[in-house]
Amino acid sequence: MKYVLSFDSDWHAAEKVMTEAGQAYFEETLYETNGHLPGDQAAVQPVFSVDTNDAGIVLILRYLVDYQHGTRVKTALQRKVLPQLNDHPNIEFAIMEVKVFRG
Repeated sequence: MKYVLSFDSDWHAAEKVMTEAGQAYFEETLYETNGHLPGDQAAVQPVFSVDTNDAGIVLILRYLVDYQHGTRVKTALQRKVLPQLNDHPNIEFAIMEVKVFRG
């Protein structure tokens, strides 16, 4: 999952929302379904990263998913995360603004 926030957004709050959703997915789906985790749990844990581009702060959550369920899982995670990000007063998505001047 990837979101681009405005530079003045509270990206730490967005990180918390995203990582909590990723961790919940990990625990509910992988652990409970399989009944056990592989020896190297760090290798299958969700990974969060932060970057920037010209539009704003880029937040990315990567998670392990069976390719057959990728779209379903991403949609379920989006449904959890988007309302929380939208409801947070200090989180704003970056908007690319294009102005056309007529002379």
